[in-house]
Amino acid sequence: MRKSRPEGVAGDAGKLPKRPLCALAARVFLLAVLCGGLANPGQSAESIGGTYTIQGGKGVVTLILQQAADGKVTGSLKGGETTFLLNGIPQPDGSVVGTATTEQGQFASYFQAAHLGGQLALDLIGADATGRPDAAKRTRLAFSVPGSGAAASPDSGGFTGTFKDGELTFESRATGGGYAGTINMGGQNFPFTANATGETMTGTFETKDGKFEFTAIMHGANLQFVTGGTTYTLAPQAAAQPRPANPLARAGGFKNAAPAKPDVPALPQGGPGEGGNWKVFQHATGLSMCYPADWTLTQLPNAVQLVPPDVATNAMGPAEAYFVLAQGAQGVTLPDDPRVIQYFNQEMAKLVPFLRPSGQAEHLRTGTAPGILLTWEGTSPAGLAVRSRMCVTILKGYAVALLALGDQTRIAARDYTVREIFASFAAGAGERDPRVAGAWKFWSYLSSADGRFGTTTDRRFRLQADGTCYWSSSGENSGTFKGTNSLGETTWTGGVAGRSGAGPKRGQWSAANGSLYVLWGDGSASSWDYQVTGAPGNRRLILKGSGAKPDEWIEGK
Repeated sequence: MRKSRPEGVAGDAGKLPKRPLCALAARVFLLAVLCGGLANPGQSAESIGGTYTIQGGKGVVTLILQQAADGKVTGSLKGGETTFLLNGIPQPDGSVVGTATTEQGQFASYFQAAHLGGQLALDLIGADATGRPDAAKRTRLAFSVPGSGAAASPDSGGFTGTFKDGELTFESRATGGGYAGTINMGGQNFPFTANATGETMTGTFETKDGKFEFTAIMHGANLQFVTGGTTYTLAPQAAAQPRPANPLARAGGFKNAAPAKPDVPALPQGGPGEGGNWKVFQHATGLSMCYPADWTLTQLPNAVQLVPPDVATNAMGPAEAYFVLAQGAQGVTLPDDPRVIQYFNQEMAKLVPFLRPSGQAEHLRTGTAPGILLTWEGTSPAGLAVRSRMCVTILKGYAVALLALGDQTRIAARDYTVREIFASFAAGAGERDPRVAGAWKFWSYLSSADGRFGTTTDRRFRLQADGTCYWSSSGENSGTFKGTNSLGETTWTGGVAGRSGAGPKRGQWSAANGSLYVLWGDGSASSWDYQVTGAPGNRRLILKGSGAKPDEWIEGK
């Protein structure tokens, strides 16, 4: 299976915007699991909207957030000549996580925001080479909240002291302009200097071979030390002493943790086996499922998120998350195809590098199709025992998966319910917004400032009422050249021209609620946000793929 990636912008001939339904939502959850959450357990969902400012190194930095009635957040972060646009998703602990993009729509970083005491803390978290959140690339900005009486502070001051993990010792003291100290490992001492903003420290340590960069991040009382792709979780020296067991504390630290139901070989066939008061969700593609009535379902741009009523949180934020994901199956017809297992193992290694496969694939069933259950386990850099379980089936040419990710204790407690939800997966007829049906064309011309080079793009997209669609594209490019002598006189001229084309490509389309989906004949999938304007015969179809600028298509053959 190949993973579809966002591609194609206005003027790129023949490229289809492909948006897998799994990308953003699972990564957003990882901000809490990998990088450490902001909000405290039990913190109320205080409105995060408002205007906040802080004095930065190049002038005032302004954060503007607007929170809608459903909790979703949009806004901007401006400092100097740089502006980021923010689009976030509310979390059960009251924080907001999402993505920051440039004004041109290009991805800049992930972000997480939450109230901390009298401050509004904003973490900007960079991506690694695969596009996943990178804990070592976190920068915190702490804004004062109007009327709170608390001043914004660039430094938490929590880096002073000695931290150990049995292998590495980090001794730090505050200096007039930052921090200095010694890193000891294997009997060798490496002096360092660093600066800190909020709960993130960046600096360099010195060896006989030169200087090396490191990042240190506070996670409660612990210190996460990252250098050269290696992460150490260090405890303060005083905390290293053993403590007596608390007879009233449950494993995992969750007050409402319910005991897990035992694994059962006979799974529900086609839906929940107990308690018929479940809700039904049907996607525009015709894929559907049932879920418990007291769970909250949110249809995100790239996934469906399910949140139980007693979702667990800890000092790092959300401790469990559940997503329904889907993408084109690339011609694979059975979930136990070795390519499916290999694909998800590779994706999980990219998404959550510290997880490893656990056990063999287990065979399951939905009401209409076979499925498999894959499990991964590991310990996060923050010391959390994490389990990921993925139930996968193939429906209508889509690989459809139910992902459970989080604290092992909670994932085990939800196992039976997750299996029931998966058992209800089914495929029916998709929705087709009649306004989208028709023949559409897109034409554009781009040229250099001097007019010597130009590119013409012509695309055709025909969406038939029976659900069949066809895509084709062609392009032409041309350029002129000339040579001159030392007097500036033209001595020669030349030109070049070329043509390109693709298609026709055939697929099946469905559309509803502003989202258009196409499953192509080769097994790949594409999706867009859409709008239709104008009267019949003179309509406009606005299509926007993930990470791309909108294209305006006109009605015509």
